[in-house]
Amino acid sequence: ALTNGISITTAGGDNDQIIAIPHTVLTNRWNLSGTITTGKSIEWECNITTGGAVTNMAFGAGLKLTNTLTIATDADQAYFLFATDGDLATPDALAGVAGNQTRLHFVYSVANADIITPLPITVSANLNLKLKIVIDAQRQAAAFVNGVQYNLLQAAVAAGQRNPTTAGTTLSNALTNTAVLLPVVGVQALAAGTPAINVHYTTINRVI
Repeated sequence: ALTNGISITTAGGDNDQIIAIPHTVLTNRWNLSGTITTGKSIEWECNITTGGAVTNMAFGAGLKLTNTLTIATDADQAYFLFATDGDLATPDALAGVAGNQTRLHFVYSVANADIITPLPITVSANLNLKLKIVIDAQRQAAAFVNGVQYNLLQAAVAAGQRNPTTAGTTLSNALTNTAVLLPVVGVQALAAGTPAINVHYTTINRVI
């Protein structure tokens, strides 16, 4: 049973999705220039638990320009992504190495240059994940899962050669300066069904 959070689930159709994102009308502080940008030493964190099954589904959590889980949509981003097929990446950038479609990935993009790092974390049902992204004063991102920091790739690697990374302190390349990023947490069905994730909390802060 879910405690301390909300469960978000899709409506039943293929590619149905539900994504939690701050309201972005002009009067909202999330949409004011300079509020949450890559140059403000951002720290974002959330805690989610997967549902009772993780087949034919995707979920994403992190920092993006828009409310989508698709890799190619946003020119600048830094987020965690799990997807069991290639609907969110064309070509299927999450495949190529045995087991990669069962793994959690970290994706970041700098002016449309996408770099995908498979993490050595197999996603399973009822799995609790505490996810954290820290962007430092040099605009380089660090990725943490359940308190462990993982090395991030700094150059694109062909899908067939993309092996899981290891724990370590290698940061991303510098993200685009002054990109306004929004905290996003969502789930998408990749076939008919109602996949769900449980969202316990999400937080974000920046230097003043």
